[in-house]
Amino acid sequence: MDVPIFSVNDTVLVVAVLECLLLGALLLFITHIPLPQRLLLSLFLLSLGVDFLDTLIYWAEPLKAHWLSDHLYTFYVLKPLGLIAAPALYLYLKSMLFSDFNWCRRRLLHFAPALLIALLLPFYLLMRDEGFFARARYDYEVLFHDLPFQLYLFFKYGLYFTYGLISYRLLATYHRHLEQGYSNLKSVDPWWLRLLVIGFLIIWSLYLTSYLSHLLFEHRGMANLTGVLGNYLNVFFITSLVVYSLTQSQTFHGVSEAPALNSVAIGNEDEQASLAQSIHQVMREQQLYLDPELSLERLASTMGLSSKLVSSIINRRLNKNFFEYVNDFRTERAKSIIASEDGPDSMMQVMEQSGFNSKSTFNRCFKRATGMTPSEYRENIRRSPVGRISEA
Repeated sequence: MDVPIFSVNDTVLVVAVLECLLLGALLLFITHIPLPQRLLLSLFLLSLGVDFLDTLIYWAEPLKAHWLSDHLYTFYVLKPLGLIAAPALYLYLKSMLFSDFNWCRRRLLHFAPALLIALLLPFYLLMRDEGFFARARYDYEVLFHDLPFQLYLFFKYGLYFTYGLISYRLLATYHRHLEQGYSNLKSVDPWWLRLLVIGFLIIWSLYLTSYLSHLLFEHRGMANLTGVLGNYLNVFFITSLVVYSLTQSQTFHGVSEAPALNSVAIGNEDEQASLAQSIHQVMREQQLYLDPELSLERLASTMGLSSKLVSSIINRRLNKNFFEYVNDFRTERAKSIIASEDGPDSMMQVMEQSGFNSKSTFNRCFKRATGMTPSEYRENIRRSPVGRISEA
């Protein structure tokens, strides 16, 4: 009876290896993506591909039996390269999110863990005799309970999880930067990127859980289940990351990461108050807030001032970011429309006539300002003795 070369789980690893290595190589020739971004994304994919290959050649029994039976050290030489993936993803996100990203020597420090493991690997191989590696090749428990290997696994999965967290934090920082320059985040906030980062964070959490369950509770079944589940999810999220990167990179809004507020001279208290009043007056008289896509740049251009100066005034004098400032005007407009006798009954129409084009933003901003949803505010108006009022 013929025995299949690969099991189903091995086949998933084969797909992951081929996908990562092929896409990683092809990305180098995709010219519409900026060079730093495609190099870092390619590095992420190639590193993951090598890491999957490292897993495959150890766990695929047919490979060990037929092609690697005389090789004791093949199962270790690829391990340092797997530590490149998480830092590469973080730097890829940074290069995409921030337009002032530049490559410098200090960024190489992110790859120091991979270099450290590469330097320590020869010493580890010399510390153990061939008998140990011969037993470890077929009995994972021998390898797993070897202290240096345990430290490597803890270091690797801890590194992945840590970079997953700081990658998510990086997206939160980017979101705050967007709120300084845009009044509507629907078209500029990369929700797909946030979902993908959460996906990789979940996967890396599964790998860390797999390791800890095996180490602390000797629960090999749980460890195997979470590890295999992580491999399946990896194929999906890797494909999604590449597809979205290829299709969304040209429409992506990078922002400046460097803080500029403290470098802008905005005068004394009287001058600040005067500028704040001027901004407020322009917003009210020209009703700029009714433009759903109003940006800081357009407001500054209308006033003949620099974007940095306008942003500084809104932040320092009004204690708001641009997003909050504009949407407060829209909320006041919505309240006026709801209270008006001839106002529309549809909340979607109220939203659109107020300058909002996102229902979630409309509800969130309205509730922040009034403590009620728009519908609750309308019911409160209708129940009040005065009832609706005529709009001036």
